Amino acid sequence: MAQTKRGTIDRDTRLRLLATAGVVVAVLLLVAARYGYHRDELYFVAATDRLAWGYVDQPPFTIWIAWIAESLAPGSVFALRVIPALAIGVVVFIGGLIARQLGGGRTAVLMGAAAVATAGIFLAVGHLLSTTTFDILLWSIVLYLFVQILDDGDPRLWVVLGAVAGLGLLNKHLMLFLLFGMFAGLLLTRQRRLLASRWPWLGGLVALVVWAPNLVWQLQNDWPTIEMLGSLQEGNSGLAAAIEFIGLQIPFLSIVLLPIAFIGLRRMLRPEGVEFRPIAVGFLAVVALMLLAGGKGYYVVPYYVVFLPMGMVEMEERWSARSGRFSRRAVAGVMLAGVFVMSPFFLPVLPASAVGPFNAVNPELGETVGWDELADQVAGVNASVDAAVVFTGSYGEAGAIELYGPELGLPPASSGHNAYWMWGPPPDDAVPVIVIGYGEAWMDRGCRRWDPAGTISNAAGVDNEEMGLPIAVCHEMRRPWSEVWDELRHYN
Repeated sequence: MAQTKRGTIDRDTRLRLLATAGVVVAVLLLVAARYGYHRDELYFVAATDRLAWGYVDQPPFTIWIAWIAESLAPGSVFALRVIPALAIGVVVFIGGLIARQLGGGRTAVLMGAAAVATAGIFLAVGHLLSTTTFDILLWSIVLYLFVQILDDGDPRLWVVLGAVAGLGLLNKHLMLFLLFGMFAGLLLTRQRRLLASRWPWLGGLVALVVWAPNLVWQLQNDWPTIEMLGSLQEGNSGLAAAIEFIGLQIPFLSIVLLPIAFIGLRRMLRPEGVEFRPIAVGFLAVVALMLLAGGKGYYVVPYYVVFLPMGMVEMEERWSARSGRFSRRAVAGVMLAGVFVMSPFFLPVLPASAVGPFNAVNPELGETVGWDELADQVAGVNASVDAAVVFTGSYGEAGAIELYGPELGLPPASSGHNAYWMWGPPPDDAVPVIVIGYGEAWMDRGCRRWDPAGTISNAAGVDNEEMGLPIAVCHEMRRPWSEVWDELRHYN
């Protein structure tokens, strides 16, 4: 690789890097329209009709992306997933750029990008429109800029980094963890000298300014995200949650890629990677904080966009010393074989009826099956009761009724779940009500007269969270909606 300046990539390698990213995008687009919407996507599409600077469970960035897709191609699940696929393609490309910035040659650049491309977690989030997709993209860009800064890059990059971090905060507040890790990594290493410059503080100010509209929204709405975070922490704290957090890193990457990421992390902690040590130290600080705070295992996966390329930088050096062409080919072959074997866990490559065993590992696959059938079932119930509203236990169910309901003659949907609660109750005289997801005890408390009307099912037999939930009809409520609405709120 005839290059003299670290960070520059020759034309041939750049084209190969683009081709690697392009293959990933093509694969994701090939399966983009299989199965159906994910429950979160239904929620995001519903939110596009209620644009705001914030929601209970996330800032607005991902909703903006959904709004763009819906504006260009309303009701198209394929269109909704084009931008996530492109986002992960960019992440793969960034992986190659990071490998070069870390000192790698052509092999490290291409193998680093290939390692990112074959990581199951990145393929999984590239298939769906989710806050995690853009969280990974924006974290990756911030980390790439941070790598450049640590490698004696232009300090004015801090301002660019701050702007990207601000966008990240408009997408998901997890960006605060990355910023905390960067600060801790600098403070605890010899690179703390960078904090003496005005540029990182200017970058922080830029991030705050970009994030400010969401902060104002939080203030105006009594900081609902804090209550939401409390609910999430309750379900992700304790020893079992910590073990799960660590254990999930294996399926997120695979037993092939996890050792490579570990090699990259270790290199940054050793003398040969000392200039990049703040990233490794910051990662360890973030993991410790998340284990204490009750974070989910996928929260730290953007760091692998650095550790995998760094691992390939070290392996490239070993291969050069040993003239190990076979080793390079063997690793590449194992990575490809690994992603082929693991693909049913992360992508809809099999018929929906075969999802069962894979859904146990990745339940998000199952959450893309059966939503149109749910709407059809509710339409069947509505044909005999002519309901005034459909009240659901989750935002996914409400989103499905909003998306498919107009063509089926269904009434509006309402829910006490997350942002749906903030969007307000139905009119007090809205009866009868088709109720989805609430059992007999709840129906007895809320209704004077009610009848069971079936259970949710799907033709593929996928045991997702909706399968088997009850459908009922409430003919007369005990209290008007306005009185009970606060009691119906649940954030999770």
